[in-house]
This record gives sequence, structure tokens and C-alpha cells, in this order.
Amino acid sequence: MNKAAYAVAGLVAGVALVAALWIDADSTHAESAPTSEGAATEPDPQSEHSTHAQETAAPASERSNASALPAAEPSEPTPAAPSQTVEAPLDSEACFASIMSSEPDLVGVTQWAERFAAAMEVDPESVEVDPHTGRIKGRLIAPAGLGATTFSINQDRFEVSIWPAVNGPDATRTPLRSMFWRFNDDGGTPGKPSLSLQNHPDTSGSVNEFVGERDERIVGWNFAATDRGAQATPVVARIAPDEPGAWIIGKPQSTPGGDWPSYFIDGSHKILLGKLAPYAKK
Repeated sequence: MNKAAYAVAGLVAGVALVAALWIDADSTHAESAPTSEGAATEPDPQSEHSTHAQETAAPASERSNASALPAAEPSEPTPAAPSQTVEAPLDSEACFASIMSSEPDLVGVTQWAERFAAAMEVDPESVEVDPHTGRIKGRLIAPAGLGATTFSINQDRFEVSIWPAVNGPDATRTPLRSMFWRFNDDGGTPGKPSLSLQNHPDTSGSVNEFVGERDERIVGWNFAATDRGAQATPVVARIAPDEPGAWIIGKPQSTPGGDWPSYFIDGSHKILLGKLAPYAKK
């Protein structure tokens, strides 16, 4: 055989070898391909932890083999939105809800009073000094619906008052409400703090109908701080004994008061003192 024949024979053998290797590789790839649609697949761990995925996922027999899919590129986590606390409106209805009962909600009252004290600010343009007595008075900028909101300072004695609006069915019988803070400046802390809330009846109406068959009816409460906590005295309406049909509103004759040991009411007084004390130096 000459050299040309040997070259042709070698070329034919090389082509046959390449063809055999290609067929073997294709067969190996075919064996590792996914089986039929009904073949069992591993569950997607994300779908097991997602409520929406569980509700909308197709049956297992219709799902594609997740292991055969390319892995998803990790995405940057979405930053969580900052939490926002929605402050409830400063509605005095909640504060006065229990004031006409024998069991006033002192905790609710003092918490509301602290919210009020934190929300209000002094109107500097309203501050006046009486040239004869030295008494200082002014207005407070407070949330809407709290009516006339004023303060006064007489030497070291402070007083803050509000007259919030009355809504609902009680507006006809008790058209006015008031709330008073009173305290001293005792070296930067409130001394002798008190808190008074009262519903003011319409005294043009019948006191007999308002009081009913009781000797007296509660219309408000005075809370005073003591060394042991807080002491409460009701404010009542009753019929004048010597003048039938006349109103008497004031201290009770038969309605008992109450004590709240270890409960202190001066949280709002501390806030008010901090805001009003600079004006006491005028």
C-alpha cells in the first residue's frame, strides 16, 4: 500500500472514532434528562413557607422539576418601612367617661392628662402680667375641641384650666365640662398637685329630675396627691334643703370618696411646670 492509501485509511478510522464518542455522550445526557410529567419532584422550599404559593400552586403532577431550573440570582432585601405609631385624637370624651360614676377611672384620667400636657404649648403673645398683683395669665395652644384653655401663675401657685366641648346625649343635661390642674413650684417639682374634673349641669332645668330619687348625684371628682398616693373626693349636685327647687353643687354629704395607695397623679403636673415655669420669671 502506498502512502496515499495509508493516509485515507487513517482519516476514515478517525472519523469513525469521533462518531462513536459523540453517540456515547448523547446517550449519557439522555439518561440524566427529566422523566415524564408524573415523576416525583422535590418541593420548592419557598412555596412551603408562602401562604399565597400554597393557595395558587398547581398540583404536583403539573409542576416542572425545580431542580432542573437555573438557580435564581440573589436579590437585595427590600428595606422595611419605618414603623409609624398613629396617635389617637386627644378626645376628652374618654377622659370624662367615668366622672359621673362612683368608680372614676383615675388611671385613664391621669394618662389623658399627661397626653394633654405634652401636646399643649404656651401662646407667648397672650401672656400678660397684672401690674397691681403681679399675677401672670395667658392662653395655651391645645388640640381642637378642648375649648378655652388658659393658665395663671400667682407667685408660686400654678393653675391650668380647659373647658372641653360636650358631645352626645349628655350635652343637654351637662352642657359644660371643666378640668383644672393646680400645683406649686416646689424647687422645680410640683408641690401639692391636684386634678379636678367636673360636668356642669344645666341649672336652668329641674334639680329634682337631675338628682332623681337619690340624695345627691355625682358630677365630678377632685383628686389630690398625698404621701401615700392619691385621694379622691366627689363633687355632687343635690337639692337645697331649705329652698326646694334650688341647686347645690359642691362637697358631698353622703357619697364616699376613695383612696388609691401608691398611685401618684403628678405626671402631667411635671410636664406643665416645665413649660410654664419660664413665664413665672417675667
